[in-house]
Amino acid sequence: MVIEILEFTRSVLSQLPIPTDLSLIIIAFVAIYVAYRLFKLILHIVGATIVGGTFPVISNYFLGSQIPITFESILTYAIVAIGIMYVLLLIKGIYHLVKYATWPFRHHKTKIKDEKK
Repeated sequence: MVIEILEFTRSVLSQLPIPTDLSLIIIAFVAIYVAYRLFKLILHIVGATIVGGTFPVISNYFLGSQIPITFESILTYAIVAIGIMYVLLLIKGIYHLVKYATWPFRHHKTKIKDEKK
């Protein structure tokens, strides 16, 4: 996926009238950004897996529930935690998309409020 993004970026930049050195710098920044986002996503997955996997153990010892501590139950809770993480990331992405899409309308409101004062 990363290689496809870099090839697409290179093909788009090769059609623009900019020097080759500048396009290489832009490709490097795109590669660093994509790698950073992938690293961040992997850290989220690892964190969700740890939290979900330890839930049955913590629930049994501190809350007194009777969840069987088996490999299957730990794996199930870890997968559920990853699924919840993905849903939350999707909701967060939609929220930011709506926030950016409605920026001109919100900016116009604050401008009107400032003029009334």
